[in-house]
Amino acid sequence: MTNFINFLIYQIGWLGAALSASSAMSLLSALCCVAALLIHLWVVEQSERGRELRLAGFALVLGAVWESTLNLTGVVAYAGDGGGIAPLWIITMWPLFALTLNYSLAWMHGKFMVAVLLGAIGGPAAFYGGQKLGAVELLLGWPSLLILGLGWAVLFPLLQFLARFPFENTVKAESVQ
Repeated sequence: MTNFINFLIYQIGWLGAALSASSAMSLLSALCCVAALLIHLWVVEQSERGRELRLAGFALVLGAVWESTLNLTGVVAYAGDGGGIAPLWIITMWPLFALTLNYSLAWMHGKFMVAVLLGAIGGPAAFYGGQKLGAVELLLGWPSLLILGLGWAVLFPLLQFLARFPFENTVKAESVQ
């Protein structure tokens, strides 16, 4: 799979999920993520599917814990949320994102500080965009963005680590051109 195809699958899945969630179609939103995940698994080489599934599973659990914590503590509120555990649509975005780590984001492997900075900026930026689309509400305003930035500064490098360990020898990063 090319990095561009991987990036495109992620972007279409993310946008479809965010727009569906903002239109009170939480199930369709989660299905957008699942469809993008299945397309990714169909496109990757068969020998890489196990690694990608394990990474997606780790990300799913990590995302469920993080997003539910944000929801329960009043940092954010998600469209289609009944309170408590984060809705399925935001949780399914985590494995979708994780499947970019060995492809379109593979250039970041081994660049810890870049991952920290990108997480600190990109995480809150994604939530800000999600708020503009109506998929999420930042309940504390800028403090919500700060909390998201601190969390993603830790979570993104952790996901990078999980993407490489113990499968480092199987990563096939394409050269960025």
